[in-house]
Amino acid sequence: MKKILTYFTGIILLSAITTAADLSVIPTPQSVHFQPESFGFTELNSVQIVLGDSITADDEGVKILREAIVNSFGIQTNVVQTGDNSALASINLVIASSDTGANKISAYEFTPEMTEEGYFLDILPNKITIAAKNPTGLFYGMMTLTQMIRSAEKGKIPCVLIKDFPSMKWRGVSDDFSRGQVSTMDNFKQIIRFLAEDKINVFIPYMEDVIQLEKYPDIGVGRGALSKDEIREIRRMPNDFTSRSFRCFRRSAILKIFSRCRTTKNSPNIPARVR
Repeated sequence: MKKILTYFTGIILLSAITTAADLSVIPTPQSVHFQPESFGFTELNSVQIVLGDSITADDEGVKILREAIVNSFGIQTNVVQTGDNSALASINLVIASSDTGANKISAYEFTPEMTEEGYFLDILPNKITIAAKNPTGLFYGMMTLTQMIRSAEKGKIPCVLIKDFPSMKWRGVSDDFSRGQVSTMDNFKQIIRFLAEDKINVFIPYMEDVIQLEKYPDIGVGRGALSKDEIREIRRMPNDFTSRSFRCFRRSAILKIFSRCRTTKNSPNIPARVR
């Protein structure tokens, strides 16, 4: 009787989730097939995360997913390379092009547009599988699951089969921080992580007078001007999240501005032209 009540409670709870747009996932997945059951986290003491070939516990996607589970439900995750059949629930991460044996998933038919960034997210009552052709697609699959976890109602997420890939190759944001206080390095990492979690893969920091130059130390004083090493680090940061598919382009107007300047009484240290 208890199982029957639990089943119908799950149906009632998830009855409002009937379309891809109802999942609270950004961006909306290409294809979603719903099942009349749910995966319940709050009924568990822990969740097993099974890592496929070339995936490690240090991957940013794995860390973000584990963090979401702990913060949302207060349960721990057990990361393993080989699944334990006695585990009550598991999340399986699969690189379909490299995994072999028991971890290889042949049930998912990858179409050409899924090759670079596509993934399958298959949620069953006690098992979740994320399958992709490469680490970038796997990361995006983990981010979809992470978003579903964060928006879960009463500790449950619907059983679905999601097939997804981006409609646009480049999905970017430009950040003009030359008008006020410059972000700290921790801020930049938080920004890039936030964008990566929503599957944004281009970050364009725009800067003018906030670059530290040895010959002109007064530039950006009091606003947090960035050093050359910090700019290099910002450009490197996205690689932690999506295996180099996240591009960081730096746009700078400082040379253009200097090229138009003349040495004046008010600005004696600015050269007429910077080469």
